[in-house]
Amino acid sequence: TVMTYGLAESALSKLIAPWEDALPEDIHLAYLPNPLTGVRLRLSIYGGKKDEEEARIEAALSGLRAIAGEYIWSEEDDTFETYIGRLLSGSGKTVSTAESCTGGTISALLTSVPGASEYFLGSVTSYANQVKTNVLGVPESIIAAHGAVSSECVAAMADGVRRLTGSDFAVATSGIAGPGGGSNDKPVGLVWIGVSSDKGTETYSHVFKNDRKRNIERFSASALNHLRKKIETELKH
Repeated sequence: TVMTYGLAESALSKLIAPWEDALPEDIHLAYLPNPLTGVRLRLSIYGGKKDEEEARIEAALSGLRAIAGEYIWSEEDDTFETYIGRLLSGSGKTVSTAESCTGGTISALLTSVPGASEYFLGSVTSYANQVKTNVLGVPESIIAAHGAVSSECVAAMADGVRRLTGSDFAVATSGIAGPGGGSNDKPVGLVWIGVSSDKGTETYSHVFKNDRKRNIERFSASALNHLRKKIETELKH
């Protein structure tokens, strides 16, 4: 099993088509997309001796890594929340969340993992602007100049909840889940994500074209993916 994120099933299929076409006939590939985890690739082989067949699968996977390595985030049947849990467990590091458009979905996912109390400190669901300013400390000038759905706002949200809870890492979201509320500059499906630590704060934007429920799932998955990358990078150094 190989977990990928960042490419839709059709785009991933196109990228790895030469590799897939070269697979031996007895190695079967299935695409299993999930809005909360990305596209899971499952390679199966039947018959033969287990050790020999596992070696053949590993050889096939090395070719896949060479083509799509930047999109592969796990080689287990995984979720972002369990993966992040493994990264943080035993590290002494902690995380918190500040959510607007995702309405607590990210914190619910993180706390669904057994043992999350070791590393998850808390969350602020700052749906209203006054909660962003009064609780998280987002300057009113940022919202006046850039709006709540902006790079500047999610950066301040992430920094604010990290400061409020004392966590080592934080992730924040603000976006337009729909079906209304969009504009030419900020369409429905736009999300801004901020990830923060004492080493700095980065922001990212994505636009998804789904219904409200699916947009919230995609927003949450993207936020967890960016959080995963930041934690991975910083724990390695």
